[in-house]
Amino acid sequence: MNFKSTFNSVYVWSTFVLTGVLFLPLYGQYEYVPLSWEYRMINEAALLDTGVAFHHSVRNYRRSEIGNVNQTRFIYGDSVSLRFENKVLRWFEGAVFNNNFIRLKGKDYEVNINPILNLEIGNPTSPGVGVNYLNTRGVWIEGAVGKHVTFYSMLSENMGRFPLNYYNHYRSTQRVMGWGVLNYDMGDSVLDFPMAMGAVTYTPNHLFSFTFGNDKQFLGEGYRSMLLSDWAMNYPYFKIETTFGNVKYLNLYAVQTDPRPSMRQGGLNRYKYTSIHYLSWNVNRRLNFSAFESMVWGGDTTLHNSGFDIHMLNPVIMYRPVEKGLGAAAGNAMIGVSSSYLLFRGLRLYGQFALDDFQLAAARQYSDGHWLNFYSWQMGARYADAFGIEGLFLLVEHNAARPFMYAHRTVETNYSHQNYPLAHPWGSSFKEFVFKGTYQRKRLVLDAMVSYGYGGRDTAGLNLGNDIFRSYGEGREETLGYFIGGGNRYHFMFTEAKLGYVMNIQTGARVEAGIRLRNLVFKNDDIPQDNFAWYFLGVRTPLFNRYFDHP
Repeated sequence: MNFKSTFNSVYVWSTFVLTGVLFLPLYGQYEYVPLSWEYRMINEAALLDTGVAFHHSVRNYRRSEIGNVNQTRFIYGDSVSLRFENKVLRWFEGAVFNNNFIRLKGKDYEVNINPILNLEIGNPTSPGVGVNYLNTRGVWIEGAVGKHVTFYSMLSENMGRFPLNYYNHYRSTQRVMGWGVLNYDMGDSVLDFPMAMGAVTYTPNHLFSFTFGNDKQFLGEGYRSMLLSDWAMNYPYFKIETTFGNVKYLNLYAVQTDPRPSMRQGGLNRYKYTSIHYLSWNVNRRLNFSAFESMVWGGDTTLHNSGFDIHMLNPVIMYRPVEKGLGAAAGNAMIGVSSSYLLFRGLRLYGQFALDDFQLAAARQYSDGHWLNFYSWQMGARYADAFGIEGLFLLVEHNAARPFMYAHRTVETNYSHQNYPLAHPWGSSFKEFVFKGTYQRKRLVLDAMVSYGYGGRDTAGLNLGNDIFRSYGEGREETLGYFIGGGNRYHFMFTEAKLGYVMNIQTGARVEAGIRLRNLVFKNDDIPQDNFAWYFLGVRTPLFNRYFDHP
């Protein structure tokens, strides 16, 4: 069976029926909050209260669950009122500052329609490129049908001229910003790329939520995730969330793509399938413990061209025994844990650990750099209303991954989608420190972040575990001597600071100006340094994250 085609057909028709025919949605909003940093900040202070037991690491957050949190302040302040008497001017005032652009409401439905803008102009100091810009125009439709069905649909057209290093990266991957497939290279560092997302959610009661769509997911409490992040492009998925007592259990079934020419079959991109289980347990109002497991499989060695495997639909099994039962090369299984502790109101410590291909004998040779035992980890702290200052949020985080982490014996079943890692954007064999601060005072937002770390690139054809898109059995000549940053080591630092003013309190649309600083230095002096400053000014609707902080 062609599972990918069936999946996409069902998705398209279900979205058409619910958005094109009914054109309807719960209180006009989709059940899940957009997966963006700005939307997260709206609720962060309330969710980090000692009196709130919330599953912080399962994102996107559900509005129905956030609604149960007693949030005493609205972070963007009061509505703007210019006291227009003309009805058209009053509507325009509301659409720009206070309300949804268009609202359709009936007895059993409500729909909100808003434009999406991501208009930015900048002037980097890197040579060879003129004035940079990003031009995104689109529409966001969300709503509810009755009390149990919500949906959203987003479509945008994007065009941008990027600094030379980003332009070259996007051309090589044929994917732009983790948003969309490169549609057309217009020359002069200008790229055109569309973007579309959408989902339908059925929430029959407080216990269950069922979602079918094409979007991204995020598992973790930090800026990055070592388990599943929103760095890669969106993908078709079916998600079940089950919440009972202090436990939330997530089943995620997704279709990923490996578009590399070397992986194509009959001129078509190779598909692979991912199944994820994630159990989040709030031991009490301060302590959370979560367990994670994933399996990626497809046309794989012993199960060549087997495609979708019904064994992976079981929602409660451990994948390793299933993998062994089907054959040692049945797929790529990974396990992990997350935990967090609310030290006091506003300050939460968190961490993650992911493990693949563990061998006890190899663990005894850890200090000698045995190539086996791939793992990654995260440690961090986030602090809302820091030091008693309302609206101040701080985050400090350390992320690291050993060589060969997220790679696999069969390259088509590595932990990636559309030429991008599914976890940390740096891939494997790195250490990174992240510092982030956000201050919000009514509609004024000041945001700054620094990412600094080091990693390695393979040299002379050797496989030192730095590239997740290579088989870990290819080009590996030794058993020992594999350490983080092996090969041609690089040091990378990215800094961004921006000042914004929120225009619309419903969508978070804002005007902002800032600067991005990038510095990439290789140990090998023959590779030129990659340094520049990028000044920018723009208007943005923050419905999804943008990442420029990758080597």
